[in-house]
Amino acid sequence: MSEGKDFYNLEVSYFSQLDNVYAPFISCYPTAMAMAIDYCLRIENKDKRDIGCTYDIQLEDFINRITMSDEIQVWLKKNVGRLGSWVWKYKPRTIAYVEEYIFNKLMNKHGFRCQFTTNVTFDEYCDIIDSHRLPQVLHGNFSKKTTVQGHIITGTGYAKLGRRVIANDPFGDAGTKYLDRDGKKVEYYFTDFFIKNKKLNTMWLTSILRAWSMSGDDVQVLLSEFNKQFNELRKDLNIAINKILCKIGEQQERIVSVEKDFSYMSERSNERDCLLHKDFDSLFESFRKFKEDDIYIIIQKKMKEGESHIKFWYGGILVNFLGIFSIIVWVIKDFILKLFK
Repeated sequence: MSEGKDFYNLEVSYFSQLDNVYAPFISCYPTAMAMAIDYCLRIENKDKRDIGCTYDIQLEDFINRITMSDEIQVWLKKNVGRLGSWVWKYKPRTIAYVEEYIFNKLMNKHGFRCQFTTNVTFDEYCDIIDSHRLPQVLHGNFSKKTTVQGHIITGTGYAKLGRRVIANDPFGDAGTKYLDRDGKKVEYYFTDFFIKNKKLNTMWLTSILRAWSMSGDDVQVLLSEFNKQFNELRKDLNIAINKILCKIGEQQERIVSVEKDFSYMSERSNERDCLLHKDFDSLFESFRKFKEDDIYIIIQKKMKEGESHIKFWYGGILVNFLGIFSIIVWVIKDFILKLFK
């Protein structure tokens, strides 16, 4: 459908709530939901028997029976409150959750699901119709134009010009204040019948969707977009990998350069170490020639020659000084040798 044109799904059957066995004047929700379920079954080449409804009962009456069953009463007490059927009869939001539960119980296994949502705009409703091509269940307030207040219908399309909802109304045509009981393909202005939140200009909607809610064309578009983004990601990844490899190559070159520098420094260090060894060996060889006895002999000789001012204890002091100096030299040598090993 082109944007801006009217759309209506002619395949949605019309059910009137006025012939329902149970509560015909207040059973709009089961009837609106029955129209949606009937459509979903037919496009899958199925009928109401596939969800347990026999030929001798209307689909909307079948849904009503489930609503009043013990199973639903137990579910209500567990999930909503302890007031049983009284709750669903008089609380619109609770009714929505009950019908959502029943639809999913009946239709999930056939590939459909529903979800009750508040604050849905007219444009969002149009998008849902366009995307899923399934009837939708709309919650409205019809007191502005009729004596009916809360009411639920089956949305089958829209007209963007005038922001109108195209629908099957199970109670008749609200445009005639329900004097006309044929509610098939009626058109209602969105602002007149469906606004729940006046500030946001939104309505309540029970969305009917496929359990896997994408068509084949949607899947192809998604795959195409995925492949496009994957190829872009792969290009970016290849660029990043190349940059990393370049950085690794640069680091390897730096490592080789550092290894060369270290090897050169190590060779020079070995050369300096050899020279130091030679210098120290020469130094200690010179010190070795000077013995303590030689010092005593020199001192005694000088004393005999008349140098009386040199006393014997000077010799002892000198000997001690040379001994200490010799020890210091050995310590320095040992430290330097350890430093260059």
